[in-house]
Amino acid sequence: EQSERLTALVSNLRQLSVPAPSAAAARTEVATLLLRVTSLLDLRLRKGGVTLRTQIAPDLPPLAAAPHAVEQILINLLGNALDAVASSGQPVVQVRARVMAESPRFAAIEVADNGSGIAKAVRDRLFESFFTTQGGEQGTGLGLAGVWNDPASTVFRLTLPVSQGL
Repeated sequence: EQSERLTALVSNLRQLSVPAPSAAAARTEVATLLLRVTSLLDLRLRKGGVTLRTQIAPDLPPLAAAPHAVEQILINLLGNALDAVASSGQPVVQVRARVMAESPRFAAIEVADNGSGIAKAVRDRLFESFFTTQGGEQGTGLGLAGVWNDPASTVFRLTLPVSQGL
């Protein structure tokens, strides 16, 4: 089993290092991509006792986006969520992907956690390039595309166009 997991991990890392095709002609299958991302983070999930819940709408078409870019964003968002729930008694991270009812040409991928939330002192800086709350060796600080926060959870939403027959 360990050998298979190591093989899968190396394969996933290789896919991250391969130059992505032009975003104009790229299609991203969310279910496949999410499986790859969660396998990369499997050790952290298990070690932290984190419950991961995923909900991918069955009618979700492929996204018109470069898979490697979406994958890297999800790795970062899920990694941040894992950091946020590290001190939670019952850590839960949720990923939901769906077509946006209000604008069906777009899909939303949401990553939510039940961690402590985002400190008010840093909320205004979340969108700044290279801003990070982590130590110098950890965070990339590449900024975020959309966030809201309430006392029960923090949710990040990535909105992307759906593929129109690419």
